[in-house]
Amino acid sequence: LEEVNIAEGLTIIGNNAFEHCKSLENISLPNTLTSIGDGAFQKTISLFNLILPNGLETIKKSAFSNSSISDIIIPASVSKIEEEAFVGCPSLGNVLISAGLLDTIHEKTFAYSNLHSISIPSNITEIEDEAFSGCVNLTKISLYNLNPISINANVFSGVNINNCLLEVPNEAKNDYLLAPVWQDFNIQSLSTNIQSNELSKQNVFVENNKIIIQNASVNTQVKVYTISGVLIKEFIINGDTQELKLSTRGIYLVK
Repeated sequence: LEEVNIAEGLTIIGNNAFEHCKSLENISLPNTLTSIGDGAFQKTISLFNLILPNGLETIKKSAFSNSSISDIIIPASVSKIEEEAFVGCPSLGNVLISAGLLDTIHEKTFAYSNLHSISIPSNITEIEDEAFSGCVNLTKISLYNLNPISINANVFSGVNINNCLLEVPNEAKNDYLLAPVWQDFNIQSLSTNIQSNELSKQNVFVENNKIIIQNASVNTQVKVYTISGVLIKEFIINGDTQELKLSTRGIYLVK
């Protein structure tokens, strides 16, 4: 099994549905999907790129554990990610959690993955034990909370937090410098705000390795970021349809 296209209408991917599908490379998830079951994509070692649909609500325990999933955006509609959902993912480089309904990063959610950077919105109010334990390559966290989240030191067990950049709102920087655990990070002010989505009402999609923006107002300013928040392109809409050719495959943020 190498490729799967799931038709619109499906709401639940059951427990262990694609577990051990070692040749699965591509899967298209429908916009009607609301839940991904326990271990649904566990050990899918050839599945690198996956877009989670808007409308998804729940990612259950070990859903992507030990898979090869790479950069990922958690949609704003997701209200729960259970423990160990992305544990032990060797290719999971960058994660962006969209501002929305999720309030907790549960125990060992990203533990022992190859995580390099993560963006955490202000709606996250709790990070449980060992959520990022063993993420030895974690070098950047963008955290939008104005009040430092109270955490235990084992949340980042095995992470060299002294060399890990922690970006926080400028007005909260002093509070983080005094907060247990957070104070040991390399704390800097946030340089960009990729939580906002000024094009949310427009039609933005990818086709033939191009970002296409339709029905946007002329003279609208558009910025394109990598998932880690690096600005790669800035331009002004000059017509009903605007196209931007992508140099490499990946997940991009259009603001």
